[in-house]
Amino acid sequence: MCETARENGIRQGAVKILGYNPEIAFDILPSVNTLDIAVFAMDPARDLGRRRVPAADGATLCVSSWRKLDPGTVPVEAKAAANYLNGMLARQEAGKKGCDMAVMLDTQGFLAEGATESIFLVKDGRIMTPVLGTVLDSITRNSVITLAKTLGIPVAEARLSPDLLDTAEEIFFTCTPMKVLPVKTCGQRTLSPVPGPVTRQLADLMAEVTSGRNRRFADWLFPVS
Repeated sequence: MCETARENGIRQGAVKILGYNPEIAFDILPSVNTLDIAVFAMDPARDLGRRRVPAADGATLCVSSWRKLDPGTVPVEAKAAANYLNGMLARQEAGKKGCDMAVMLDTQGFLAEGATESIFLVKDGRIMTPVLGTVLDSITRNSVITLAKTLGIPVAEARLSPDLLDTAEEIFFTCTPMKVLPVKTCGQRTLSPVPGPVTRQLADLMAEVTSGRNRRFADWLFPVS
């Protein structure tokens, strides 16, 4: 991983690691139990410059008609390539509606997550996020929960009604590329200010941690060179 980042001249960017079975076969079950690893190291601004990303002042959000995969069908807490079709359809639908992001509900009608992002809501000084079981067990999600508790902000992991999107004071997403991304509109509703005070605190602290400026969380980082 470090060698790939160095060879690609990446000073600030993203690394994606993909494990896959190298066998070429028509059967869905490989006959050889081997695993190949592919490592991608990139500068998103340079290498993915044509991709439309939400503006820094916040994302526009809609609720997707696609439901999050049921945990009885696939391991939803795993970052598996086959699971990405679900999020792709949700993001595609959002784009057709003129929105940056989509949030999916689970098959029981509770809030789940975005296409590739975890969702957080802030109300009455408390952060809420969908409990594990129907959502990805995301490293960034877990990091933000830890940082929030460090700041003394209570965090509740629970099954959340989509009605909370109408009353939450702040909404934000978390994911590896964008870290903490505030939401500025949800459906016909406009949130203000954006980012809200809690979102701003977390975004600022996450930026400190990932840039190595916060020594308290230095063990979260691994030097490339």
